[in-house]
Formats: sequence, structure tokens, C-alpha cells
Amino acid sequence: MTTTINLPPEIQEQRFVLSHVCWETYESLLADYFDTRTPRFTYSEGVLEVISPTAEHEKLKWPRP
Repeated sequence: MTTTINLPPEIQEQRFVLSHVCWETYESLLADYFDTRTPRFTYSEGVLEVISPTAEHEKLKWPRP
């Protein structure tokens, strides 16, 4: 038996995959978001993945003072 857990939207990460994206577009996105931690971009052979981690993920990643 399989159980599906549906998390509230504020806990789920957002992930988009786009095809046929040129390298110049990827470089432009990296330049536009240079000073931010999110979203994150991954590019391979014309496929661009855009990931926006959850706030909880980002909070756990950094050490507490």
C-alpha cells in the first residue's frame, strides 16, 4: 500500500524544467540573480532547471548565531 503525503504549498519547493534554452539566456539569468541565493539554476545541453528551495530548507542550511 502506498501513502501519498501532500505538503502545504509553503513547504514544497518549486521546480521548473524548460527545454530549448540557449546558453546566453542561462548566463543572463545568472547575472540577474547574482546577489541572491534563490532561485537556483542548472543548465545542461539546452535544458534549464529553475529551483526555488523552501524557506525551511534555506533556514536549516545556515548555522544559527
